[in-house]
Amino acid sequence: GMDKTYQEYLQALGKKKYITRMEYLQAYLRHDVEMLFYKVENKLYDKFSDIYTYSYYTSNYNLLQTLGIPGTMLELDEEDIKNAVNGKYANTSFKLSLAGNKTKLISEIETSIPQGFARGFNVNKLNDIVNIKTANSRNRNVALTRTETDYLCNKANLDQYKEFGVEKYQYLATLDMRTSDMCRDMDGYIGLVSQASQGVNFPPLHVNCRSTTIPYIENLQNFGDRVAKTAKGKTFTVSRRMTQEQYIKK
Repeated sequence: GMDKTYQEYLQALGKKKYITRMEYLQAYLRHDVEMLFYKVENKLYDKFSDIYTYSYYTSNYNLLQTLGIPGTMLELDEEDIKNAVNGKYANTSFKLSLAGNKTKLISEIETSIPQGFARGFNVNKLNDIVNIKTANSRNRNVALTRTETDYLCNKANLDQYKEFGVEKYQYLATLDMRTSDMCRDMDGYIGLVSQASQGVNFPPLHVNCRSTTIPYIENLQNFGDRVAKTAKGKTFTVSRRMTQEQYIKK
């Protein structure tokens, strides 16, 4: 069940009559990296399945309440969950992005260690270099996992819109000072559910995106409040009609 590229790497290594100490060290480190990413991918599949399932039923309940439709909860099957978790958006998927992060980390380690030896670094210095590389990889993977979580939550909303025949949706960006320019521009955007595409006009639009959507209903467009945060992070409520420009000014 391991990555095919790694299997080919081991086969090529195994055909050699002799390997250097450097090749041995690199193979040892690569094994640890491959095993780590293999475990992460398999563990996160179950977590992402739970996230999509929870979001799907929550969105189902909220839509029934909002639209005032009498009905029963829709039931998910395993195939629906599998398709959601393995789905692609913005021409990529979690597995492909995770594989890209793994390849980048392996490349960084395989380059930095020989360079360190060539420059005469001791074990402590080499350890510091590897720690920096792995920390950078961790940050990339944390961002990837957050983005995938947002993707699944928003996919659950989109699937529900289609299930209930909701025609339009409204884009909602977070009202705080960390929101990207891209999402600020999209805030309040009203689009057709039939033309919604995650990564294009439906969240997530970028890494670490925190935006969401709501069903757009003509006679309820000015009803209710939305949550915002002060520059210091304190939460308060504002009019649902408040734009990003009005929020920044306030």
